[in-house]
Amino acid sequence: MLRRVDSEQEGSLEKFAQLRKEHILCDVEVIVSDGVSKAHGVIISIGSEYFRDRLTAIACRENKRIELKYKITKGTLENVLDFLYSGNIKITESNACALLEAAVYLRISSLKFHCEEFTISRLSLNNCFQIMDLSKKFKSGKLDRASMEYICKNFLHLSKNAEFLCLEPEYVEKILCCKFLTVKKEEDVFVALSSWVQHDISRKQTLPHFFKKLDFFAMSKFFIADHVANDQLIVSSPKCTAHLIRVISSMLLPGREDVDLFLADRVTHSCNVDCVILAGGTGRKSRSIMCYVPSRKAWRLLRDTRIDREGHVMAISENLSYIFGGRASESKNFLSNLNTLQLDPVLKTSQPIRGPEQDRYFAAAAILDGIIYIFGGKTSDRFYNVTETVVSYDPSTNTWHSEPSLTYPRYAHCAVALHGNIYVMGGQSGSGNILRSVEKYSPRTGEWTCAPSMTIARMFASAVVLKNQIFITGGKNGWENSEILSSTEIFDACTNVWTVLGAQLCVALFACGIARVGSRVYVFGGADGLGRGQGSVECYDAGRDEWTITDKMPSKRAFLQAGVISL
Repeated sequence: MLRRVDSEQEGSLEKFAQLRKEHILCDVEVIVSDGVSKAHGVIISIGSEYFRDRLTAIACRENKRIELKYKITKGTLENVLDFLYSGNIKITESNACALLEAAVYLRISSLKFHCEEFTISRLSLNNCFQIMDLSKKFKSGKLDRASMEYICKNFLHLSKNAEFLCLEPEYVEKILCCKFLTVKKEEDVFVALSSWVQHDISRKQTLPHFFKKLDFFAMSKFFIADHVANDQLIVSSPKCTAHLIRVISSMLLPGREDVDLFLADRVTHSCNVDCVILAGGTGRKSRSIMCYVPSRKAWRLLRDTRIDREGHVMAISENLSYIFGGRASESKNFLSNLNTLQLDPVLKTSQPIRGPEQDRYFAAAAILDGIIYIFGGKTSDRFYNVTETVVSYDPSTNTWHSEPSLTYPRYAHCAVALHGNIYVMGGQSGSGNILRSVEKYSPRTGEWTCAPSMTIARMFASAVVLKNQIFITGGKNGWENSEILSSTEIFDACTNVWTVLGAQLCVALFACGIARVGSRVYVFGGADGLGRGQGSVECYDAGRDEWTITDKMPSKRAFLQAGVISL
């Protein structure tokens, strides 16, 4: 493999390289165990920090001799010197390790870079563990990250490899905590860990620490009962047994959900699993951002935002979650635009981004063609301070723009994108009227038009798009002595007709989080008629036209936001 760098120096250095080959004007001898190479001190000092330091130290000597005590052969040294003169080197599978070793010892960063790139390009099931060992030997963060990612993405195959069973505990922990760990099911991680411990029973002392790195809420309860609870390694460990009791108690006993158990150090995922992100709201642990995997009925805590927030909006773009506005649910203080967040659910990181000029809460958001639109909302706690303004945010450029205003100021409303338009529906007006009206916005033309009204006025309802139709459910029709709604209706944009579905929510709720995964709609939490936060997860099956309670949340919440990502 031929690497070319510093091509602009080739012309001038070619002559120096020829002089070195002919031993003309060479003023330095580099001595290794099997020979001596001559060079020009100035040239080799340019690319090697090691040679620069050594030659500076012996600058006054007439005979400059540098003896390399490290195990570098004459052949490797000649290749390195050729690289320092010409910027060219041929890296092969047979010499890559020796060249990398020399580059690290002689502190030649450019050569080290190319050796690392070559080694990474040759990563395979047969050498990934050896390359991981090399990364530690040569203190190469680049090789460490690449080999670890490769091992974790091929974990199911490699965990049955004899080299995996011989890994040191520090490597096993890195694998269990790596965000790239990919398995079809979490049970595979338990089996691999158990096999690793059984391979050397002295490792049993490390088991309680690693046992807590497993995501039990992504495991089958039958597997936990039949295999984990009966595993002799677990049964004989008081710490593992105590942790397992915490897990089972949190799964089975109402009111004893241990949220700390959901905090995994990694996100274990199979490819392209749809997950629901839940953010904010009122209730216990509302600062946490949770991840729910419907296919596994598994919960994970992604991170704690350190800010309790309600009345915010959330949108998903390019698998990133954007959270805008709202207010602190305990103090009721507005959250300034400095608290607008961009969250990466995969890396479990968040960063503040510039928010819109006007603070607002109980607004509505929708995304169309990668642009996030935010509609209306309240601008203060005063009853009549409701805005009709609309802003848009482009995540690709981190810029905000003003859009044409709503026809009616409204808050506690819903917004969804369908067929190139955005529909804004329901909510409450600045004069206190609960609305059933619907407005349609075309970003292409910048125009608003009226759409058919819903069959019933709703505020704090929840809406998504299901099978090319608008699906809206729950909410309430007023404040004092109001009715909490359990009905669901759908809008067909082709016929311009609203239809009330026969199925109703199991529990009448408002201010729920809502998300569509496949052909099913999930409703999370919400508030009942007394304003108390709820913790149920209801699922609507379009094929059966049926709502069922399918799960419960780790903690009760209302006024939360939900969105779907792929992990």
